Amino acid sequence: MAVHGLVGVFAYPAAPPPSCVWDDTRALPPATEEQISTAILSFQKSTGCDFWLAAVTSVDAGATLRESSRKLRWDWSPHRPAFLLLHSRGKDASSISVSPEIWNRYPASELIGILQTAGARLGQKSLPLEERLLDTVITITQEIERLESIRQRQATGPSALEQQAAITFALIVTGVTCVGGLLGWRARTRRKLKSTVCHFPQAAVASRLGALFGGGVIAETHPPGG
Repeated sequence: MAVHGLVGVFAYPAAPPPSCVWDDTRALPPATEEQISTAILSFQKSTGCDFWLAAVTSVDAGATLRESSRKLRWDWSPHRPAFLLLHSRGKDASSISVSPEIWNRYPASELIGILQTAGARLGQKSLPLEERLLDTVITITQEIERLESIRQRQATGPSALEQQAAITFALIVTGVTCVGGLLGWRARTRRKLKSTVCHFPQAAVASRLGALFGGGVIAETHPPGG
């Protein structure tokens, strides 16, 4: 197998492993390695992003864990959206390298939150290493799949069903607004009518002497026998 190296000590395969997991330390039980591989392969298919997990005994004395993870990620996925999780068993420390393509693809605030959560998972030293690595891989892949789903919806626009739902909602809101306005107008009109007082104008009526209904008399009654 062709290998590369970092300062001639940290040797790694020239090509990334098909399973996406390279465990040079045999730290992962076969069942856990299979779980991690399955999760990563599914992630790659749904997002189009690469994800690699490499577990090594130690890194070069002349290179930091961060530098080593960046170098390995670049050699395995140059110019591609990719994550690489490198764990040094000798230091019991990990580093996650994220390509620029990932930062350009998803919101930085979301990525920072995901990486902080992943770092907290890796830092739980009371848990077995295989559990920490599995939990970290699941956390990152599931969260990036969520972001990718949002990105695809924004790129393609709302579906026909979502458009119909939006139109229906808009019509309902418009109808409720119109009915509310009409009821309000009727209520204001009723209040205005109730508060309106009508007065008949005073009219002068001339006296008509000798006329039974003259002089402003409208009706006249007489007691019986009167």
